Amino acid sequence: MTRLFLSIPIPEDISQSLSPLQRGLDKAKWNPLTKMHITLRFIGEVREEDVQTIVQALKGLRYGDFKLALSNLGTFSDDQGRPTVLWAGVNDKEPLKALNELINKALKNIPLPATTHFEFAPHITLAEFTDGKKSDLDGYLKVHKDFSTKEFTVDSFSLFQSSQKPGAPYTALHTYKLQPSAPKPTVQRPRF
Repeated sequence: MTRLFLSIPIPEDISQSLSPLQRGLDKAKWNPLTKMHITLRFIGEVREEDVQTIVQALKGLRYGDFKLALSNLGTFSDDQGRPTVLWAGVNDKEPLKALNELINKALKNIPLPATTHFEFAPHITLAEFTDGKKSDLDGYLKVHKDFSTKEFTVDSFSLFQSSQKPGAPYTALHTYKLQPSAPKPTVQRPRF
């Protein structure tokens, strides 16, 4: 069995701009900069022989490249309101939501493991907490309330293999290129 997910890797310069955020919270388990990504779809554990079926199903997907910037910080919490994840958001969720829908359609006829369904919320996980308190994060979020990065172009996404072993790297099994956006037509003005 192999554990798979689809995501957009973050360019190195954008990942580096996240580094100053990764301090000031004692109970945080910071995500390594080399693992920064925006998950498009978690697939879960599949048989080795099903990996190529997934790779092929996504090859026909057509979607144009787009620009994104990271902005805002927030948290996900457990049922008791304790923070479990600190995340960086994106400035425009719509292209990611549309790409997520296309991926889901491409994979709908493949028997994949049942996973807990959450509303798609594009983000980058900065840190995780096993014993987080909301009060610990209030000051941190206030200090970083104006966080944002420069725009970057999303021109591909990848199928990754992951391991639940601590520190194990993600392995890209296949990269899917997005189509370059068509230039906007220009109107030629007559010369007099």
